[in-house]
Amino acid sequence: MNTVLIKFFLILILTYFITNPIAASTTTDADWTQKEEITLEWGDSYSTGNYTVLAESFDKQAVRVMLTIYKNQEELQTTILSEGETLEVSTIKVTVNTIGGCIGETQTPYAKTTIYTMKSPALSLDMENNMTADGLVNINFILENTGGIRFTNISMEVSLPDDLIPYKGDNNKYQTSFDSVIRRENDSILSVFLENVSVESGVTTWIHVEIPALPENMEVQIHSDVLGYDLDNKPYYLFKDQNITIEPAINVTKLPIHQIVNASEGYFNMGDRVYVMITVYNSATTDAKDLTIDETIMARNFVMDPDSALSWTIDLPAHQSETFSYYLKPVRPGEVQLSTTNISREYRGQLYSKIIDSTTAKIYGPYFEISKTLDNNLIPPGDLIKVTVVAENTGNHAAYLELKDEIPDFAQLIDGTLNASGVVKPGSQLSINYTLKLKKTGEFRFPYAYGEYISSHYSGNAHSSRPTITVLEYTATPTAIETIEVNNSKEDTNKSKTNNLLDIPGFNLLTGLVIFIITYLKKKPNQ
Repeated sequence: MNTVLIKFFLILILTYFITNPIAASTTTDADWTQKEEITLEWGDSYSTGNYTVLAESFDKQAVRVMLTIYKNQEELQTTILSEGETLEVSTIKVTVNTIGGCIGETQTPYAKTTIYTMKSPALSLDMENNMTADGLVNINFILENTGGIRFTNISMEVSLPDDLIPYKGDNNKYQTSFDSVIRRENDSILSVFLENVSVESGVTTWIHVEIPALPENMEVQIHSDVLGYDLDNKPYYLFKDQNITIEPAINVTKLPIHQIVNASEGYFNMGDRVYVMITVYNSATTDAKDLTIDETIMARNFVMDPDSALSWTIDLPAHQSETFSYYLKPVRPGEVQLSTTNISREYRGQLYSKIIDSTTAKIYGPYFEISKTLDNNLIPPGDLIKVTVVAENTGNHAAYLELKDEIPDFAQLIDGTLNASGVVKPGSQLSINYTLKLKKTGEFRFPYAYGEYISSHYSGNAHSSRPTITVLEYTATPTAIETIEVNNSKEDTNKSKTNNLLDIPGFNLLTGLVIFIITYLKKKPNQ
């Protein structure tokens, strides 16, 4: 009787599901990354993870199968499926591909299925920041579902350090998409609630903050806590500390400008005054106190106006700029460096500084380097010495040069000329050569060789170094020769030794005393 009742109820259930079929829904709640091909005969079951799929019954006439899905041995859902239909429950999905064995009474019905599994649930959090046009920093908190299941009821809490101040707009409200902002003594707490985040999707929450006005990048650490639940209401936690880089809010521009604006179309001639203008702008919404600007001049290329300053310390209010300037006079043509700028500010015990690369300017004009050399630096009186003077134009403009030298009072001109002149192009040379006789002895220093030049925009002069020479009188010194006699005779050698002993003071007296003592001792025993 019980068996008959059970079959009767099964027939009723089958009839209900046949007339009210439940097709699986296709959602984006899960990312089905793995699949298995499983054949289930009537009464068979297959387990994967904490799920079990049971082929409960078959309707041979309609060619349908009744599948029941259990999770942790608790029934989740029973559904009748035809070929091609899918059952998706929570985090499992079963597709019926083929139903067979339904013809005849002796065959066992079966269903060929594909059972899908998914990636493990996972959340990720990233942060991005950028400077806004009004000097604020926009921070984006990007929460992504990188797992294989939809998350619901997600709460995120962020702790901002007090270096970053949540900004209130004109309406006295924080500019943010967070649900709440709580300002505390040492930080700010931001919180937001998200209903769900689907698979392979993300939600961005943002806030605008004020930053300290610094000339250098600042590293700031932000702590975040995230709590979310999967479809089975299982909690997942994410804790993250991430550093972000805040760009400098102090901006510096430096330009070399001709003293007559647009007079030289961006380049300068030797002799011009170069007007250097430095502009410092505070793009932040906070003030910059005790901001220091220091200039370092490239002294090899320029001389400075004595009335100009090169160091300034200021307080620069928010969204304000200040300009400083000084004059330089170029002393060398070419693509030359003007100066470097160091801007610094101390903030909470740490020095933030930035060096602005040296600004360059194109300087046009002639430039001469003069050398003066001797063919010898040590001679006797009366010898001749050859002197060579070479002037080379190392600039980038031609110039007319007058090159001249003079005879020192310790020398006499024998041959050559002491001056020359002509147009010298860039990279070319002009030289003079002459011969001198030096009669006096001593060490002497030659005078400078001197050059004066003029071009279309500039005139200047240059001089050489002063070489030295030593005039020395050579005197022959006689060499004494000592004669040494060699005695090869043995007799002479012995005689010499004896004579040497006799030459010792007191030697003869000592010898007599020794002989006397020996004689006395020999006679004493006989007595």
